[in-house]
Amino acid sequence: MPRNDTSWKSNIPHYQGIHARVRKLWGKADHCENEYCSSKSKVYEWANMSGEYIEERYDWKQMCHSCHFKYDYSIGQRDKSKVVSREKGKGNSYAPRKPVSQLSQNGELIMTYVSIAEAARAMELNVTQIWRCINGKASLEIGRGFIWRYL
Repeated sequence: MPRNDTSWKSNIPHYQGIHARVRKLWGKADHCENEYCSSKSKVYEWANMSGEYIEERYDWKQMCHSCHFKYDYSIGQRDKSKVVSREKGKGNSYAPRKPVSQLSQNGELIMTYVSIAEAARAMELNVTQIWRCINGKASLEIGRGFIWRYL
């Protein structure tokens, strides 16, 4: 791609700029060109085949998000250590966690948890119940009579 394009910074392209340029050249991706894809996705993306990001159509394929992710993973484009665990009960291991404190009705600290999820498990509550209490969208009864706050 041309280095004088405004999407390039310091002679190094950034992700959004490269993909904006590709959309300008060939339009929005609207189907998956992976012959083995059986997905009926609503989201399609341009995937670079060589890693060179050259401005030639043969170097790019339209793919659904799933095929694009699998392709990048298969060629080592994505860091395998950052693939989110899909194991039941594990959740998104890369989601930011905010510590949560459990307070009595008169404001005394009872317990601190590393996340809403941990607090919910310990108190046998739903994560949403604690979140609603923290954000002022639910009464004390929903949170088992406790005040919940982010630290």
